[in-house]
Parts: sequence; structure tokens; C-alpha cells
Amino acid sequence: MICAAILCCTAGFSQTISNDKIPAAIKSSFATKFPSATNLKWVKEPNGNYEAKFMEEKISRRAEFDKQGTWVESEKVISTTEVPKTVSDAVAKHNPSCKISEAEEIIKADKSTVYEVGCKTEAGKKDYRITPDGKVEAKIEKK
Repeated sequence: MICAAILCCTAGFSQTISNDKIPAAIKSSFATKFPSATNLKWVKEPNGNYEAKFMEEKISRRAEFDKQGTWVESEKVISTTEVPKTVSDAVAKHNPSCKISEAEEIIKADKSTVYEVGCKTEAGKKDYRITPDGKVEAKIEKK
């Protein structure tokens, strides 16, 4: 479900790129970091970075690399039961009627972690990016 949402959200802003058009440095970096990846698809982000969408150990993942091939961050879909309590408590504090319906764990190059959780509200979908200690980094409204 989250993959479909991600695809819908990024489709209008990202450009699908065939594997043969990906710079060698990015391919090499990806292969080193994710050697067991399957079902690989690439998109070029509006910021010029490249994002790989793939499966690894039956988990939907994404990984972003800059133009030089440096890994920026990676995301994996997690179940809503895997969301840390501090994160779900932060969502409840900001929007008590919001029930988490999807979640991703994001690991950044600086080794920090952030969770992106989505929930449905009467006004539409709302996503939050929250640190493990419960700090809301971003709120994203979607209709």
C-alpha cells in the first residue's frame, strides 16, 4: 500500500530512468550497499539525485544517491506495529484522531534514523517525519 502511495506521489515529480542511463558510480555504489536487491527500478529526482526502488528480503525499499554516487538515505517499509511508541505518541499528540496506516524507517547517511508515518484524516492523508525521540521534523498534507 505504501509503495503505491509513494509511486503516486513521486510519479508527477520524478523521471523514470532505464538502468543503462544510470551513471556507473551510482550503479557501483548501489550494488555494494544492496547486493541482494531485486526488482530494481530507478527514478531521477527533481533535485538531481537518483532513487532506486527495489525489494530486499521481501521488503519494499528505496535508496537515494547523489550525482557522484554517494548514498544519501534509504527507506524500508515497516509494519505499523514496528513504529516506536515515542513516534506513535508524537503523532497522537499532534493529531489525536490520526491512526497510523503506513510507516517507513529512514536511515540517513549521517546514521540518524527518522520515521515517516502516514494516516488518514477527514481532510485527506497526512504524513509525519518523526525522530525516534518523538520530535516532529515535518508534516506533509496530501489530498
